[in-house]
Amino acid sequence: MIRQFTGWPDQALDILLRLDGEPSNVVREEHRNDRERLVRRPMIALLNDVADANSAYADYSVWSYGKHT
Repeated sequence: MIRQFTGWPDQALDILLRLDGEPSNVVREEHRNDRERLVRRPMIALLNDVADANSAYADYSVWSYGKHT
C-alpha cells in the first residue's frame, strides 16, 4: 500500500547509524526489516509525492545493498 510521506520516525536515524559505513552481511540482515519499515518505505512515499508533484521525477529507484567487486 502506497502512503503519503509524513516524515521519518525517530528510530530511522538509529537504524541508519547502525548501518553506517560498510556493514557486514550479518548486520544488514539483522536490521533489514527495520530498515525497510522505518527508512525505505517512508523514502518511497516521499519519492511518490515528489513524482506526483512533478512528473520529471517519476523515474526513481530506492537503494539496495548489492555485491560490489
